[in-house]
Amino acid sequence: MRNFHHPQKQLAEFDRGSAQKIEQAVKDCLHALEVKQAQARLSLKEKQLQELAEAMRDLSPEEALVQQYTELAEKAAADAQKFRETKVAQMQGELDSIKAEKKRRDDARRAKMEQEVAALEAELENDRIREEERERKRQLEKQRAKEQQKEEAERRLQQELQHSEGNEAAKEKLLQEHNENMKRFEGNFQKDQQRNAERIKARLEARKQKKQQQEMARIQGDIRNQTDIDERRTQDQMNLIQQKGASELNQNSVNSWRPENPGDWAQRKEDGLDDKPDLPEGVNQAMYSALMASPFFTDLKEIEEMLKDTLGFKDGVKGAVNDPFIDLKDAQWILGSEITPLDIDSISPSQFIVYRFGVFITRLLRMTLRMPDVTLLLASSLPQNDYKRNMFRHSFFYQHAKKILFVRHERLDSVGEFVMVIVHCLAHIKVNDLTDDTNPYFLREFFKGMKMICQDMFFSRAKVTQGSRALVGGMMPKGKRPLEAIFKQGKGGNEKAAAAVVTELIDTRVKHTDKEDFTKENIKERITDEQAASSKARLREYMVSHGGFKSTSDFVETRLKELRGTKTPGDEGRRPTIHITAISSLRSQRELFDLQITQTNTQLDQLNSQLAKSMQDLQDAREGIKRAEEEPSAAGTAQHGEGEKSAEVLRMQASALDMKITNLTKKVDQVEAELVKKRKERDAAS
Repeated sequence: MRNFHHPQKQLAEFDRGSAQKIEQAVKDCLHALEVKQAQARLSLKEKQLQELAEAMRDLSPEEALVQQYTELAEKAAADAQKFRETKVAQMQGELDSIKAEKKRRDDARRAKMEQEVAALEAELENDRIREEERERKRQLEKQRAKEQQKEEAERRLQQELQHSEGNEAAKEKLLQEHNENMKRFEGNFQKDQQRNAERIKARLEARKQKKQQQEMARIQGDIRNQTDIDERRTQDQMNLIQQKGASELNQNSVNSWRPENPGDWAQRKEDGLDDKPDLPEGVNQAMYSALMASPFFTDLKEIEEMLKDTLGFKDGVKGAVNDPFIDLKDAQWILGSEITPLDIDSISPSQFIVYRFGVFITRLLRMTLRMPDVTLLLASSLPQNDYKRNMFRHSFFYQHAKKILFVRHERLDSVGEFVMVIVHCLAHIKVNDLTDDTNPYFLREFFKGMKMICQDMFFSRAKVTQGSRALVGGMMPKGKRPLEAIFKQGKGGNEKAAAAVVTELIDTRVKHTDKEDFTKENIKERITDEQAASSKARLREYMVSHGGFKSTSDFVETRLKELRGTKTPGDEGRRPTIHITAISSLRSQRELFDLQITQTNTQLDQLNSQLAKSMQDLQDAREGIKRAEEEPSAAGTAQHGEGEKSAEVLRMQASALDMKITNLTKKVDQVEAELVKKRKERDAAS
């Protein structure tokens, strides 16, 4: 059953990956098609202007006017063609520059891979030389043992010859037997030496191939990942250039000058609509009239009126307060024709955690601030809306009838942005106004929500330690933390004393969790611990299923250590049960420092104990590896194979212990530095 589901899972992952790649390829092609369509549209506009200029030459009501508009049309066509050629050349230059930069990075990655492969080959060659040197020493030891055996045989022969003094037949027989035995001994030794050489050569070759395959797979995987990321970044840059170029080409095509039929001018002149105000001296009346009646000027006046109506400028109110602000990410997204809900199973585990945290935020604000009870869902595409003055108008959509709030799934990339969008939307929904961020009722609810989020964040960093319990007298109200108890009691004090207890009540360290908690070494150590725990659980389950009701955790731990070849001290007993008693309140600041120093010393002792135990386990593992590698050469093939497996297991354990020792050493250094700091603070306070 297990083998049946594994291919199905691989096929499902392949289908998802293929669908994503096809969708991305379609998106990449759209930008190039937009550029081609914009060029075709601009070429069509040039052709239209040329045809219009030729048509105007055939009209004869006013030859001067016709000549004027013919020249303007030809100039507009020439300008459009020049703009198109310049813009296309500029885009091509930028694309060539991006491609050249990508080629340079590809060459750098290829050179780096060649260097790593060369380093790997050098390392493998060094391993081979070391192994041959080790084998040569073993052969020398065997040769010395052989010589000793020959000397011992010669000594026994001489003794037997002395005992057979005077018996020539017995001497001849002894010499003949001795020669046959020595010949047989030499032959067996040569055969054994040849077998050992072939077996060692095969083992070294297998080890070399395995290590080479592993390292080459790692190197190729790293290069492949870097190449994929670089190609995606390069394609995004090229798409952005093509999209910008297509937009500018389209804009030029729309805004290009379009002359009117001269017959329209003649008709307006006959209707008396051509009366113009007096102009300053030196201004051409015909040019002024052509400008005022041109479509460009008409469009300009319509845009001006549209801006006045949209932005709502008032007398005496100027500046950016009336400009509808939009988030930077929001401005990059486009609304579709309909909403597309997103399946929760299709998002990554980290995104799912952020989504569940957003659901918690909705419940928290509903219970504390009576925010509306809405259902939070994710969407990959959002429909058109009328949220004109909402800064997140492209990130959410609210269905009033069903009370469902859809948020764009790209917001899950940042938990801070996701929470900000949720609070922003809930405040809008509560005041029943999704369009205007300047609504004072919305601002009031939004800042209430932000106040609650900041308050929850503050108390979430509160610490529950022995020292913090002592600050409030040991016994705390049910469901309260020491920090909340301090706020409830309203205890006061001087500024120096308050600063001394801050670190006991709340965690004020600013650190980057990705750098400290998620390093490669820490992740490997956690994976090793989880594998060990899984092995214990499977062994315990197997023993219980076979009637092993006496298989306690101590027995399981002992048996696992025996299977791994780790020493198990026989005098280790169970850990004593620690009984926590009520803590009396602290009477002075020095007592607080003493308590903190005691806790730090206890933590340091525990780390040193773990470090000593890990170092002892590492030493045992290395001795086990040495014993497995120095097996007698005359052992059978099956025993030799078991020795190799045992050595491989011990090497994995030694690698895991080495990482654990490194992490424990770093932790010991940090705790020692903290202990020195606490002692200095105590001496300064006393």
